[in-house]
Amino acid sequence: MTHDATPWGRRTIRRQLLLAVNATLIGLVAVFLVIEYRQQLRTRLAEKRIALEEEAKTLLPAVEQLHVYGTETVQVFVDRVCGRMREEQSPGHHIAVQFGRVTLQATAHHRSSPEMFHAMQLASMAPDGRAHIGDIELVAGRAVQADLVVYVSESLRNVRATVRSEISRHMIGVVVLAIALAVIINLVLMRIVTRPINRLVRSVRQIGRGNLAADAGHFDCAELNYLATEITSMSAALVAAYRNRAAQMQKAR
Repeated sequence: MTHDATPWGRRTIRRQLLLAVNATLIGLVAVFLVIEYRQQLRTRLAEKRIALEEEAKTLLPAVEQLHVYGTETVQVFVDRVCGRMREEQSPGHHIAVQFGRVTLQATAHHRSSPEMFHAMQLASMAPDGRAHIGDIELVAGRAVQADLVVYVSESLRNVRATVRSEISRHMIGVVVLAIALAVIINLVLMRIVTRPINRLVRSVRQIGRGNLAADAGHFDCAELNYLATEITSMSAALVAAYRNRAAQMQKAR
C-alpha cells in the first residue's frame, strides 16, 4: 500500500485534489502561453513591418534619383543592396521596385518571380502585413512616391523563432513556479486533509478494537469537526449501551 493510495487501490483525497489543482494550473498556463505567443507575434510583426517600411522609405529617394539613368542602373543598385543582407539576420530579404507598369526585382538571392512580387504586394496592403508564397510566410513594407513604389519583404522565420525563444524562457519560469506551487499545495493539503483524516481513522480503529472511550478530538475544519463530534457521540453511545448491557447481565445473574 502506497502513501497516496487506500487499501482498495483508490487515490486519496489529497492526491485527487492535487491532481485537480495541477490540471487546472496546467490548463491556465497553456492558455496564458498561447495568448502571450499570439500577442508577442503581433507585436514583433508590427515592429518588423515598421522596420521594412522605413527601409523602403530610405531606398525610395535613391531609386528615384537613379531612375533617371535607366532601369539597368536601378537594377544594379537593388541587387547590391539586397545582396548585402545576410540570410541569418534577414531571412528571405527581397526588394522590388515598380515604375508604373515596369517591375524590377532583386536577383541577388534568386527569389525574383511574378509570384514573389504578387505576394509582396498582398503583404504590404494586408492589415497584418503578412502573405504566403508557397509554404513561406513573409511580411512586407512599402514606400510610395507618385507612380514609384518600393517594396521590401522578409520571411517570418526569425520573427517566429524569436517569439518561440521568449515563450520558452517564460515556460521554464512558469514550470518552476508550478512545481513550487504544487509542493506548497501538497503540504497544505497534508496539513488540512491528510493528517486530520488519519486522526479520525485512528479513533475509529481504537473504537473497533474495544477502546470505546476514544475521543476523536477537535478540528479547525467544520466538516471534519462535525465528523469527529459524531464519532465521539457514537463512542459515548457505545459506552452507555455497554454499561446498560452489563447492568442487565448483572441483574440477570
